[in-house]
Amino acid sequence: MPRSPPLEHTTVHALIVDESTDIAVHKVLVLYFKYRSPNSLVYKTVFGGIIQLTACHVQAFEQAIKEFYNEHEIDLNRLVMLMSDDASVILGRWNRLAALLKRTVPHLSEQHCVAHREDLALTALWKDNNFLKTIEVLLRTVYTLFSRSSVKTAALAEWASVNEVDVLSFGPIQEVR
Repeated sequence: MPRSPPLEHTTVHALIVDESTDIAVHKVLVLYFKYRSPNSLVYKTVFGGIIQLTACHVQAFEQAIKEFYNEHEIDLNRLVMLMSDDASVILGRWNRLAALLKRTVPHLSEQHCVAHREDLALTALWKDNNFLKTIEVLLRTVYTLFSRSSVKTAALAEWASVNEVDVLSFGPIQEVR
């Protein structure tokens, strides 16, 4: 039997679901569990697993999650919240994953994942703010200047040594999406 997420001592938990496509172009569901042990005030988020899907419709998502819970002997009725990136197939009123799971777990609530909301808000802010765009251009220029020239990187290291400061390594700007 596959290793079970550490939920045995919890009374309830939240399930964070994200659908994705792996490098072989297979659709998968990525599961995380958020819970708090009874004697702790700290919430933990743990990786639950990756489920390869046999089909890409909401009923297949529901069946895969129910099978995962069954295989790992996790009581589906302890699920109190479903969180996702607000993909229409996951969260929604009628024939979406949250709605289908509510037929089995009537007390289930759903929420657009906070991390995804934050990313969307920052993306919108970035697009509308010229100052942030200017900083991004500056950072990309500095990265390009030093990443493509060992001579310039060596000159920077020499300058840092003379001024008794540490040299930073430059990396590309990491984008979320």
